[in-house]
Amino acid sequence: MRVASSNGLRFRLALIVALWAIPGLTWAQQAHFELDVRELRVGETAALRLVLTGGVADAMPVLPASDQLRFAVQRPQRERVTLNFQTTRITTYNWSITAIQAGTAAIGPARLQVGGKTLRVRPVTLEIHEPDPGDAGPNLLVAALEPTPEDLAAGQPVPLWQGQALVYRFSFSHRDVLYDARWTQPDYAGLEPIPGVEQDQKEYALERDGHATTVHDVLVPLVASEVGDWEIAPSVIKAQFPVERSRRRRSNDPFEQFFGGGVFPETRAEVLASNPVTVRIDPLPSSGRPDDFGGWVGSFQVRAELGETRVRAGDSVTLTVTVRGDGILNGLRLPPLPESESLRAYDDEPEVQGGLAGGRYQSRAVLRRALVPMAEGTVQVPSVELVWFDPAQGRYVDWVSPALELEVSPGEGGEAVVMDFTSPEAETHEAVRSLGEDILPIHTDVQVHDQRFSPWQPLPLFLLLLPGVALLGQVVTDLRAQGGQRSRRVRAVRGQLDRLPTERVARLAALEAAFREASGLALSCPPAGVSPDRLLEGLPEPLGTSAAELYARLERARYGGGTGELEQAVADLVARLLKGVR
Repeated sequence: MRVASSNGLRFRLALIVALWAIPGLTWAQQAHFELDVRELRVGETAALRLVLTGGVADAMPVLPASDQLRFAVQRPQRERVTLNFQTTRITTYNWSITAIQAGTAAIGPARLQVGGKTLRVRPVTLEIHEPDPGDAGPNLLVAALEPTPEDLAAGQPVPLWQGQALVYRFSFSHRDVLYDARWTQPDYAGLEPIPGVEQDQKEYALERDGHATTVHDVLVPLVASEVGDWEIAPSVIKAQFPVERSRRRRSNDPFEQFFGGGVFPETRAEVLASNPVTVRIDPLPSSGRPDDFGGWVGSFQVRAELGETRVRAGDSVTLTVTVRGDGILNGLRLPPLPESESLRAYDDEPEVQGGLAGGRYQSRAVLRRALVPMAEGTVQVPSVELVWFDPAQGRYVDWVSPALELEVSPGEGGEAVVMDFTSPEAETHEAVRSLGEDILPIHTDVQVHDQRFSPWQPLPLFLLLLPGVALLGQVVTDLRAQGGQRSRRVRAVRGQLDRLPTERVARLAALEAAFREASGLALSCPPAGVSPDRLLEGLPEPLGTSAAELYARLERARYGGGTGELEQAVADLVARLLKGVR
């Protein structure tokens, strides 16, 4: 999709200004480890890199000895990068690491001496597994789920909780040159793709049993949606490999030599199937479930902080709550603030992100609330309470923010001074006096023209009214355009409900999109700005309550269950919302 040229020009100008505004920008010295994989089997070899930015080490870094890994030093690589007329050096130190013992191996920490300065490199961990007897072939296809308990017995289903996020991973490894490969995805029984999160792919090289092996990993983010025992069928790959020349039949035919001798090489097809994966999805426990549980499942870390602790009465300060973890955070909002005469609150739209990182699903939500103290003195900020279900602990977690206080000083005040020029004291002009002088005779045959400017003359009047008429015409044109645009949006929403997809996730997404679009039209706001609070505040009752309840039902439906019962409710409410749209 092309971007408008004006936007691109503005972006380039802003970039140029920013680059010229920071001529002193330099790169700080830092170092970190990089691994292509986080899991190996005994006997496999992978690449390890230590990347140093902003210099060169005084000596080759030395890694701590390990009983589980064998290190072989490779040639380092150096390159220079220039940004804003500043050049920095990036040095990459390379090793090949071979797994020799099963377990969790730690690589590092390491210390680098760079120009007399010591840099500490944080360690990384690597999981080493025993060799699999089934990994004898040159080409393999293996499927697994993350997370999978380490002590799970072979053949046992992977235990999951309804609403838990996970990753389906299949690895295709081959020794031969690969010309083409086509993957057939399995039916993720009991699971659904996480909306809005794309699959991830990566390719890396290993040494397995003394042979160079190329590995292709495909990671599919999923959510456990339906309770029960399920089996994910094997993934299937149809791969094309070249036929070795020694196996080809030689021919004296020049045409066959040309078309079969390398221009269009012969290939052999090989169909590989992965292992099936079984899962057991349990419902969230009803015992101990808090009344305000919103359906969020995962392991999360939460932090709450105030932008500042000293503020003047009437000024605002921002409370920021950051949530990080491995669960889906879509729809997460701060609970309402209790009504108070001394403190007012205004919530921003949450910033929610989710995606794959390090082979796992990771999410982050930033919730901001503007607080406006109305009274002086020490004001207690009410605690924020969030509830979720932690699959790792198998229980509900009730998180309460620590006590926060605001020291509120008096706000700025002052009296406005208004000057009254109509009072007798303000009278400054001199009254007209009769001088009693002779008056010249009046000649009636002389025509006298009024030289004073009058706005009511035709030409000045036209010039005065012209901007207003033009502005009025523009307003009318804009209103007509907005009306036409709203009419098109109304027709689009109704058409979307008439043409719902058949696949469940796509159908649910279409229902939610139609509901948000109709709500946005009724509230005169973008669909992304629709929230339960805005529905309750902006719509008359009982329409506002019905819309907020349907919003919550659509959020819960993401974790499983049919959409049929929602379709009629969405259609009815959309019709009520669009009824008042003009």
